[in-house]
Amino acid sequence: MVTIDEFLRLYRKPNTRKTYKTALKQFHDIAGVSPSEYFNNGRRYEDDVIAYITNLETKGIAPKSIKTKVEGAVRMYLIENGIELPRRFWKRLKISSEAITQDRLFTKEELRMIFSHLDIAAHSVASSELSNGLRLDDTLHVLLDDLKLTMHPPRFYYTNKKINRRCIAFLTTEAKTIIEEWLKVRESWCMQHLWIRSVYHGWTDLGFEEWFEQKNRSKRLFPFEKDVFYNRWWEALDNSELNQRDSKTHRRVLHSQTFRKFFKSWGGSVLPEGVVEALIGHTGGLNDVKNVYNRYGSDCEEALAKDFLKIEPLLCLGVDVHSENIETAYEQKLNKLQKEFDDTKKLMEQLWSTLGTDTFHDDDPDMQNAYEQAKQDEYEWQQKMIKENPPTPRTKK
Repeated sequence: MVTIDEFLRLYRKPNTRKTYKTALKQFHDIAGVSPSEYFNNGRRYEDDVIAYITNLETKGIAPKSIKTKVEGAVRMYLIENGIELPRRFWKRLKISSEAITQDRLFTKEELRMIFSHLDIAAHSVASSELSNGLRLDDTLHVLLDDLKLTMHPPRFYYTNKKINRRCIAFLTTEAKTIIEEWLKVRESWCMQHLWIRSVYHGWTDLGFEEWFEQKNRSKRLFPFEKDVFYNRWWEALDNSELNQRDSKTHRRVLHSQTFRKFFKSWGGSVLPEGVVEALIGHTGGLNDVKNVYNRYGSDCEEALAKDFLKIEPLLCLGVDVHSENIETAYEQKLNKLQKEFDDTKKLMEQLWSTLGTDTFHDDDPDMQNAYEQAKQDEYEWQQKMIKENPPTPRTKK
């Protein structure tokens, strides 16, 4: 028999081990049999799996989490112990992996409100997330030696844990300023908010310097785990009265993953989808970060840096952002829209020519209306940008 501890040692990532350990404990609790006795009784394992799924659904657990617990932990645990249930059984379960929490993007005004309630540590993390949309786990394991604030634009290198590859991420000038302030108080903050708390609760009996060397803390830009950031983020949501929850899952609709969607939404208004997904470290599909890096070749880093500068104004909250950059972003968007219209016009001329009909003219009412609507959409987009990113007034010398 393969014990739970032996099974967990087959997986390298700590988060995977933690998730699977919790899942298997829940599974045995629902089955009502201890792990040591479970495989000694002639059980109907299918019934235990169904009972576990039903219990998770009753608790309102998200489908994606259920899929991880059941097909990732329980199914593989059974297989390691010689119990391989038929494929048709798993197929009939139809466990969805779609997220059901109806989250939404925050506005820049909401971000300003939230950030005003964050302390310097959480503010630094959130500013980095806003700049590049990385997964939180990747951001929290960036090393100080990989931080390059003097380069243009500022950047850092990180290990993309999904593919175990070294990648690059960029920072806005706003994020750079906040991180510089964080570096001034980083050690004292960790002593006051983390080490003293650990000593008080009896979690450690080490002195600060020894404790700080553990878990690579002294070398990390952010020497703490996700729960430290989450606690401060949730408190900021409460204080800014932006703590809405999904009616089905009861999860907050504004969470760290929203930064990723925010970046894709704003960045995608100027840059091609593949470039945007490379900037956020996307893995999988045609726009996998590895594929995009390979397409760029040896000039990958500087090419991505130039692309990032095109969208930097759209990722800032209104501090030290030059209006010329914003105007450039508008112009690029307008040129893109004009090109799409010209391409559509050319295609329709070719189609009508093939059908033997008259050539398309600019005075065609339907096409003229479509063009006017496109221009109106662009004008509304520009007004929204101006409202959320007011230009910095220039002072006369």
